[in-house]
Amino acid sequence: MTPRYQVPEFLRAGTIKHLFVLFISTCPKCGVPQPQQGFSCSALQRLLRGDHPIEAYCVACDEFWSVSLEERREIADRVTAAV
Repeated sequence: MTPRYQVPEFLRAGTIKHLFVLFISTCPKCGVPQPQQGFSCSALQRLLRGDHPIEAYCVACDEFWSVSLEERREIADRVTAAV
């Protein structure tokens, strides 16, 4: 007999995309667009609502920077679309 496991609602098909929001931020040092994928939707909402800086990271340069105002707007759009 195969055991049946209950899959939590947040892991079901179509809902995992709501957990994390991928966005791109261009490294000011090397100028290469870097994918940023370590932020949950709720963390980004808190940072945006509180007007806190959102930090991005470049693997090649090993540098952190605060995303630009334009990038913040794009992130807000992505978060809104994901919710």
